[in-house]
Amino acid sequence: MIRAAWMSYKGGFTQGEIAKQLGLSNIKVHRLLARAQETGLVQVTIHGNPENCLEAEQDIQEHFGLNHCIVAPNWSADASEEQ
Repeated sequence: MIRAAWMSYKGGFTQGEIAKQLGLSNIKVHRLLARAQETGLVQVTIHGNPENCLEAEQDIQEHFGLNHCIVAPNWSADASEEQ
């Protein structure tokens, strides 16, 4: 589980690549990675401020009478401010 988690989150390997390298099925790798998160071996931290996107979504929905709207942050390397 640790090796699969490291390969995925630190090594950038896909689940298919991990499965091939470790001689496991794709579903087994998927389960190992899920278990690594469930047990706290892997902890995901998201840095950012989604409030701006959430507020923009609400404004757009109200303005255009939409039921659903998604506003994505600008992830480009050129972004001068955090979204």
